[in-house]
Amino acid sequence: MVGHANTLLCATPTLPGVPIQFDKGFEDASYKLFELDDDVLQELTQSGGSLHIKGAPEDEALLCTSTNTFVLRLAESSNNMLLLPTQVPRDAPSDAADAEPLLAVAQVMSHFELKKAAPRTARLRPMLAAFPWVAEEQREESGDCEEGTVEDEGAAEDEGGEGRRGEDAGRRAAKRARRGGRPRYEELQHGVQCSEAELRVALQRARALEIDGEWAVLEAQYERDVTECILSLLVEREWAHASLPVAECEQLCLEQFPDFSAIAVRHCLRSLSTAASAPWDEWQQALEASTLQLDAGAVCRFRASVLLVQIEAWPEADFMEAWRDGVPAPMLPERKQLDGLAVAMDGQVQSLPLEVLPTSPSARFAALFLVKRQWRLDELVPYVDEFVPPGESHEKFVLVFARPVVADDKSTTYVVRFAEGAPTYTNPYSMN
Repeated sequence: MVGHANTLLCATPTLPGVPIQFDKGFEDASYKLFELDDDVLQELTQSGGSLHIKGAPEDEALLCTSTNTFVLRLAESSNNMLLLPTQVPRDAPSDAADAEPLLAVAQVMSHFELKKAAPRTARLRPMLAAFPWVAEEQREESGDCEEGTVEDEGAAEDEGGEGRRGEDAGRRAAKRARRGGRPRYEELQHGVQCSEAELRVALQRARALEIDGEWAVLEAQYERDVTECILSLLVEREWAHASLPVAECEQLCLEQFPDFSAIAVRHCLRSLSTAASAPWDEWQQALEASTLQLDAGAVCRFRASVLLVQIEAWPEADFMEAWRDGVPAPMLPERKQLDGLAVAMDGQVQSLPLEVLPTSPSARFAALFLVKRQWRLDELVPYVDEFVPPGESHEKFVLVFARPVVADDKSTTYVVRFAEGAPTYTNPYSMN
């Protein structure tokens, strides 16, 4: 394709007898040629279409549409390709001598091919967690921790309050830093290598919360405290799991814990509900819902995460008993709900949250093999799923970084691909 004077033309081979003339400004390096499929081409040309090449200087460049992410691969050619900003005629002219010559404005000997890739959203986590929403901030904004008046400052000085004034100034400075440091949606779009649709899914999975146009996660302990309060009230009030009353729950939480904010309570309710995995618009509207349906999997997963924060490695039987006792009836925990939270090894349940692992595939596998020497494929999938390109199997991806070992019972596990000092290999999933 040729982008010339804001005009987009499809590359077409010339026909015999069509004269070509080199333009006065003929050059080699001003154009980049991309091979696009019909879907990407349609998005590029339609009104409101979105097409961006994303990546920091140290990143591999990715092309992102509104719904998909592509890796750009440079394909070299031994043949020159002439770029013509004029449509080539479909039929050969009857008299070549009378034909108007076509002007060639440039030549290229390579083009970029597009290959569908997994969205690279690892950068989103630190962006959201740099300045999390905290209880103290909510209290300040509600007026409970307003800046001191002249009388307050005088009283503080009379009481030898030099330290108090310093602490207040420090809190105000921290508040300003938080407000200035949280990303807005446009910054997330620019900074995260994925399509807008994939970004929205990642925000939902990260349990991100938008307040006044800024995005962040709740501080971890704050989120646990609010969620614990919600689940305690659920049992105490015997609310129906299919239609939990949001306003009543919010009111009771705030009465018990004035440090909580209403939006934090509603957000944690949303994270425990079926709306957490709903389409984007429904997920956003859930903050204003009158009732929400609890998701048993989300509740069980939360309880497991709390147990693993308290003790990182449990005897498996003890963990399962504590887990069952900690969830509201009639919910029953399932091992699948530990995916990305913990792994079973040597009769224990070991904490291994996905969020603490490296964000590149090779480093991720290296870290995983430090935890366990052998992994089953189903154990690896939760920890590598975000890297697997669309349409590719997990097994094929894992084989790039690990080698299979087949036991006598025909079961397969995966071990580190190369021992230290062994020959290196080319990694097609390299992420700088």
